Amino acid sequence: MPITFQEESSGTTQYIRVHTPQNKWSIMTTEKELIDLDMSKGMAIDIKNVVFGWLAIDKGFRDWQPWPAPSQRTTRPEGAVEYKNGFEVDVYVPQHGHASFSSNTMAVGNFIAKVYNQVENDPNFASGKVPVIKVTGSSPITTATGNTTYDIGFVVDKWIDMPVKEEAAPSIPVPPVVESAPSTATAEGDDFF
Repeated sequence: MPITFQEESSGTTQYIRVHTPQNKWSIMTTEKELIDLDMSKGMAIDIKNVVFGWLAIDKGFRDWQPWPAPSQRTTRPEGAVEYKNGFEVDVYVPQHGHASFSSNTMAVGNFIAKVYNQVENDPNFASGKVPVIKVTGSSPITTATGNTTYDIGFVVDKWIDMPVKEEAAPSIPVPPVVESAPSTATAEGDDFF
């Protein structure tokens, strides 16, 4: 049987980027276009299926090594690039579709931990729904070691069924909404379901 040498993946997954000092969120599309996001409109986070592990990121380099479970850390990998505690989770952004969201920074890791801790006991969490998270801001805080990091503020706006991934389109059908609290969104201009 003949073998072939294929070109590397062009990166068919969209991903979220965060610059916490400016509270600037963006999505890198499959077409390699960086688009700013309005996080006051929110994004759905599949927080129940967040995966933790070791993540190393450097210019032109990214290596993700997931742990078997959050309580089962593996040995930290060694290499030229420092591996840090990280996470990876699927999100859905209105008008852009599904994207991967990962980070190994303290600020963004703490944000994901706070989201998980806030929603894990909600009945919608157990039923398989996902929260729509609206980011309210980013404030500098000083860590115990004297370093500066950022506290990302957020609210849980509503709970929805995670839209189904479709290979061809970010135009995914709108699922029904299940409200966990009265929404402050208006019908006009609300891009999230």
